[in-house]
Amino acid sequence: MQLDHDHEVLEHQTHVAELQQQREHQTHVAELQQQREQQRQIDYDREALEHQAHVAEMQQQRQIDHAREVSKHQARVAEMQQQRQIDHDREVLEHQIHVAEMQRQRQINHDREVLEHQARVAEMQQQQEQQRWIDHDQEVDQHQRHVAEVQQQQVEQTQIEYEQEVVQHEQVVQQAIDNNQALMAIPPGCRPYQEPASRHSLGAMSVQCPDCHAMHFKSERLTNSSNIHPKFGVCCLQGQIQLPPFSDPPDLLHRLLTSSTPRARKFRESIRQYNSAFAFTSLAVNVDHTVLTGRGPYSFRIHGGLYHKMGALHPPEGRPPCYAQLYIYDEQAALATRNNRNPNLDHVLMAELQDMLNANNPFVPLYKQAYHIMNECPPDVQGNLQMAIMLQPGDDRRR
Repeated sequence: MQLDHDHEVLEHQTHVAELQQQREHQTHVAELQQQREQQRQIDYDREALEHQAHVAEMQQQRQIDHAREVSKHQARVAEMQQQRQIDHDREVLEHQIHVAEMQRQRQINHDREVLEHQARVAEMQQQQEQQRWIDHDQEVDQHQRHVAEVQQQQVEQTQIEYEQEVVQHEQVVQQAIDNNQALMAIPPGCRPYQEPASRHSLGAMSVQCPDCHAMHFKSERLTNSSNIHPKFGVCCLQGQIQLPPFSDPPDLLHRLLTSSTPRARKFRESIRQYNSAFAFTSLAVNVDHTVLTGRGPYSFRIHGGLYHKMGALHPPEGRPPCYAQLYIYDEQAALATRNNRNPNLDHVLMAELQDMLNANNPFVPLYKQAYHIMNECPPDVQGNLQMAIMLQPGDDRRR
């Protein structure tokens, strides 16, 4: 019905649009046909009034029909909702009755299963109890037999272990005797090191002498001095001995000892060999060889005093010069001899060190003077020339 109404409205609107077009056309023609237009306008107005009345009547009738249909639709919807609610309530009630019935039946089944399970559990417990008593009796019998076997094996094992311990003890005793005899045959310096039973610590060497500032252990203080103000006598006799300070070393030696250049580091790595190359004397000592026989760590023990040995000014026939003998030679010949003896050292540095010693060491001029004296002698006298180092009365022969 609504569609018909919309269609009629659309037709009416379309018709109104056509009438307006005609009216515009008539207005245009009105200049020529005024009378005809007036009559036609009257007819048009009458028809329009009739049409409007007809349209209004149709709209009114259509609204009445629409309202009636809406009322019927609402009544049907309310009836359907009421019927749907009734059906829903009935279904809910039926579902609740069904659920209650299922729960009751489930509870009945559960109670029956519980009773059946309890009956089975009781039966199984009874069977297990009977089997447990049977197994217990069997285990008791087996345990008694096993205990008897274990006791027998323990007795036999104890006897075997006792015999083995006796044999091992005899072997240990014999090995200890053999080791003791072998140890007694090894020199004391070659015997294995053993930790002492106790150690004594002197503490840190961190206490200065108040006079000469030498470092000491605290236990070295004099007995008549206190811990707060310790005094020492082994260094300077409490200030009675005063030594002049060391003179500054030559610039070359100072740089070699303090610099971090590769040349200085290499010099310090081989400093003992450099020192031996320019030494005036060699070490003289009576070595105790009784501790050097056999195996073990190297031991060096001397007997008596330690001396610096100064040999003859000329080497024996057929042997190259060494130590102080090199200082009476020509400088270049002495340097060549030192380089031949020490091919791994820096030959340029060897020349610089030789020049430094010639310029700063007070003993070098003594040997040089002896060299010049021998060269000044006639050639026929040089073969029989004898020279000796004379000691003043009161000089220490060990120095």
